[in-house]
Amino acid sequence: MKSLFLASLALAIFGLLAAWLLRRFKIQSPTLHRLAWGVVLIQGIIFAGIPFQLPLLEPAPIAEILESPLPPLPENFSAAPVNPLVAPIPEATAAAETTRSFSITENGLWFAYFAGLIAVVALALAAYVALIFAVRKARPAPETWADQWSDLLEKNGQDHDSIPLLVHDRLGPMLCRLPGGYRVVVPSTPWENLTDAQREAVLIHEIAHVERRDVWKTLGARFVATLHWFNPFAWWSARQFEEAAEWDCDQRLATRGKRHAIEYAKALLQFAEPKSRLPIGASLARGAALSPRIRRLTSENGNTETWIRRLGFAAFLAIASTVALFRFELIAQQPASAPGEEFKKDLAEFSEEIDATGDTVTAFRDSLKTPAGQIVMKDLASGVEQENLKSKAATALPDHIERYFEKNGDGKLEVKSDAEDFRERFKKLYAGYSEDIEILKPAMAETRELLAEDTEAGKLLGRFLDQKGAANWLYVKAIRDFVRPGMKVIEDRLGVVLTRGGDGKLFVPKSRVPDAEKVARMGDGVVALMEAIEVELPLFAAEVAETDEFHKRVKKTMNEPMFAGFVASD
Repeated sequence: MKSLFLASLALAIFGLLAAWLLRRFKIQSPTLHRLAWGVVLIQGIIFAGIPFQLPLLEPAPIAEILESPLPPLPENFSAAPVNPLVAPIPEATAAAETTRSFSITENGLWFAYFAGLIAVVALALAAYVALIFAVRKARPAPETWADQWSDLLEKNGQDHDSIPLLVHDRLGPMLCRLPGGYRVVVPSTPWENLTDAQREAVLIHEIAHVERRDVWKTLGARFVATLHWFNPFAWWSARQFEEAAEWDCDQRLATRGKRHAIEYAKALLQFAEPKSRLPIGASLARGAALSPRIRRLTSENGNTETWIRRLGFAAFLAIASTVALFRFELIAQQPASAPGEEFKKDLAEFSEEIDATGDTVTAFRDSLKTPAGQIVMKDLASGVEQENLKSKAATALPDHIERYFEKNGDGKLEVKSDAEDFRERFKKLYAGYSEDIEILKPAMAETRELLAEDTEAGKLLGRFLDQKGAANWLYVKAIRDFVRPGMKVIEDRLGVVLTRGGDGKLFVPKSRVPDAEKVARMGDGVVALMEAIEVELPLFAAEVAETDEFHKRVKKTMNEPMFAGFVASD
């Protein structure tokens, strides 16, 4: 609903802007008018512009949020669904109620929108069906009128019998598109009162509509207006778009000679009685506002604006169209995250161990005591940590195999007899893994959906949670030991970095940004490590002996993602 509202608002704003610019630049070119209103209508279908964030807002202070105790956990993690990944807080209930209230309101708005949309579409279809039945009652034009029409079609590069000329008691003159093709319908009595020159001018005007495919373009404009049926600016813009088409066809007629323009102006006066709005699928010759059209047709000046004015307007229109592709979002400025207290303590101990025997070393040690120096060292340490993980990817699996496996007499791999640690960890991993991981994935997906990404830390965590191996690594490394009897579940892990705001969204408080960045960066590195391990695992799995049930399980498990997490967390 928000995207629809923003698109409709953009359409209204651009409509007012286009009207002002056309008046301000005194644009007389119907092509530029048509282009301008086309750009306006396009705003109505840009529902997902390219996001462009402007960090112009001051960062808001985040109040401390107290967390309530966790509820008792089930004995077996796989026996009950996982609770939300963040511990409940006092404000959570109120936030949830507010979210539900918003959801009900939004559902009501969507219901009202679609009800109105269905009604508008039904009315349009009913009008088109009525047009079809009305045109079917029309009769073929008399021979003299039909011959004149056929000659004009041939002169304008059309097949002489491609578009029938029909006569109706009330409808016309208009070009309409029926399921069987185009039809031109003229009213019997007014048509009889026209001279041959006037009839020729009207028919040339209709041929211009055919050449320009105006019926289809009008259909596109009506489609956008229908999507925004609640927005009067949408219907107004669609009418302006259609009037520009009539104006352009009038101008094409005028370029054939002043005589055609004068005769057509006289013919328009014969069709001056007010009519209801034309149904979809038709283009009426008299269209638009009569007085301005006659004035333009009979004017000696034509288009009076200079080419510089046209070029300036076109350039402005192009810039506005490009800007319209973006959706600008004002966000809070993100200050550089300061190191946590634990990191500061470690850094202080490190600085005391430095033997400051030279000026350079002394300056370095002193810099470690400043906030700026601590931030620089934190970034360097984080970078080294990630590089270590990358370098470990090449040797992690071979080292793991060498540590816990040995070759038997047949040259196959078996778990070492003294590798009790491996056996215990593997048995613990294997028991209930599949059930647990299937429960964990929806919980992580829910957390990902609720995660607000208006900060770098939020985006970093979101990127980690999006990765294929995130659930496997988080389960093996951080959750499994916490979901067995006497331990806490995942809330205690991600609850360290996430909390729930008043809108129900999860976000990273300012005070927890360093921890969130550490979790996300470590997670990114470990997941990359797991992916590298996962590629090599089948090669080693093929060499594992199947001497007993335990080794059969090991061989089978080595071909599953969970074993990569098992190795990466070692």
